[in-house]
Amino acid sequence: MSGGFVAGIANFAIYLGTALVLFAVFLFVYTRLTPYRELELIRGGNSAAACSLGGAIIGFVLPVASVIANSVGLLDVVMWSVVAMAIQVLLFVVVWKRFADIVTSIHDGRVSSGIFLGALSVAIGILNASCLTY
Repeated sequence: MSGGFVAGIANFAIYLGTALVLFAVFLFVYTRLTPYRELELIRGGNSAAACSLGGAIIGFVLPVASVIANSVGLLDVVMWSVVAMAIQVLLFVVVWKRFADIVTSIHDGRVSSGIFLGALSVAIGILNASCLTY
């Protein structure tokens, strides 16, 4: 094995590990922020909660992937990933305030509300990722 490959594997492991930790932090923060328990609802077959949380996950991971691809270092990845997390949380809060019944709708399994919130999360994630390509 060449030294470049070994160094590449080490960097891969460091960046992947960091990304997974950031993902876990995002999932923890996001699911604590929402007034319903997405994971319990999803386990119970609630498609609206799955669409909503799935969109938020994709909306967070897209900018993180962009930052990893364009970063100047690991600290850069962490800082911009925290920004991406804040954007997703802010989007949820804005939608929650603007569409007060969306929380009840998702809890009650209205798929249209879950798709709407999930689509907004993905859209803001794409815009966020585009802005982080510097």
